[in-house]
Amino acid sequence: MKSLSPSTDIWTPAMRGCLTLLALAGASFSQAQTSLSHDAAGNRASQAVVTPPGLLVLRVQPVLQLAAQGGPARFSVLAGGTGPFTYQWLKDGVPIPDATGDVLAFANTQAADFTSGPGGTPKYAVRITNASGTLSSHSVELYKDSLRQGVPDWWRHQFFGSSTAVVNPAGDLDGDGVSNLQEYRDGTAPDSSASRFGRLILNGPAGMVSPFPVRDTYAPGTPV
Repeated sequence: MKSLSPSTDIWTPAMRGCLTLLALAGASFSQAQTSLSHDAAGNRASQAVVTPPGLLVLRVQPVLQLAAQGGPARFSVLAGGTGPFTYQWLKDGVPIPDATGDVLAFANTQAADFTSGPGGTPKYAVRITNASGTLSSHSVELYKDSLRQGVPDWWRHQFFGSSTAVVNPAGDLDGDGVSNLQEYRDGTAPDSSASRFGRLILNGPAGMVSPFPVRDTYAPGTPV
């Protein structure tokens, strides 16, 4: 078996048999390997991805959370591979004291805990380590939802004029057939009927499915 350098080695039929190519991950090699086998003529006979036992993976990433100030909030993560695992939660890249489990819990959220808005700070992430190496999660936000309606205060302020405006989550401000709550989840504007994703809807008692809004054509990749 021969391990090839991705930058210098070239496979030739004389190297028939099984070879292992290390996949690049940024500037370093990952531990996942692609195993290729070739016949005597140099034709590839098989290919398989080999994951060494114990390789650290992030099975479930932390996700954005909403909470009212003074209330609880929590982020969680699920690691895979061979334990034991060590965890360190980060706030804007800085380790949070004593936040060393798979859950980051806030019993009593304070103003400084909340992300100011899209692209704002602070953001939270976790760094996980086992014997095979270290991985970091993506960064996620903790948004303030003062009225506990499932939408953040910054979104109320942007589209309804006040961070404390009462929003009917089931309402439809722009009359486009998509609820205010779903517009927030989609990342579309609840005050513009032109800002929406296409959908498939049930049409009539026979259970017919039709696209909404109706268009003459749909470009490849258009979500419906």
